[in-house]
Amino acid sequence: ATAGMTLLDYDRRKEYRVFIPCGNTLVAQQLNGKAIDGWKMKARLEYMDQPLQYFKLGDKDFLLLLDTAGSVHLMDRKGKDRVVFDDGLGAHITTPFIKEEGQTIEQSRLLSLDNQSRIVSLYFDGRVQSEALPKNAEAFAFGLQDLNADLSPDYVYLSANELQAVSQDGLSLFTHRFKDATHGMMQLFPMSEGRGKLGIVCPQANEVYLFSEDGSVTDGF
Repeated sequence: ATAGMTLLDYDRRKEYRVFIPCGNTLVAQQLNGKAIDGWKMKARLEYMDQPLQYFKLGDKDFLLLLDTAGSVHLMDRKGKDRVVFDDGLGAHITTPFIKEEGQTIEQSRLLSLDNQSRIVSLYFDGRVQSEALPKNAEAFAFGLQDLNADLSPDYVYLSANELQAVSQDGLSLFTHRFKDATHGMMQLFPMSEGRGKLGIVCPQANEVYLFSEDGSVTDGF
């Protein structure tokens, strides 16, 4: 295995599927070790160092698989390409992809950060786009959350000593500077109407933070 295992149960019937990247081969099997019925993946991939991701959009399933060469495939349950991307990623992806639903499938996209701190967008119509983070920040964690209640998810990203939140049109919502370099973990906790809290773990300082939508630290954290 060269990346973590993904366990899926599409219809919640306890019909589990196991996916394990092994170099340039994806192991796809049932819990008993037998091959998945009907699985015929034709995608050719180079070395894979990230687990397969699963997304659902409308009534359709999408299995996302990518390799270190920048190839990306969005497949159906049988391993057939559901979306074909003419352009590769161009850089190595460093964070899991996040789904942002648009009004149509074509307007919907998956977002992640690459190793050049650019936001990479995979659109479900086959487009690949990238944009620099505001102020060319060097971030290692990235997320989406509607912080200003405008019904549009905002960018949240964590760099070595800053947590920043920016709207998609470039408006800065808040910045929190840590006393020490964090290199920690960020987790978003969605609540009502797409809003929620932001959790940050700073292992070097042995601290845990919980932020509200306005960037204030919740009492007790």
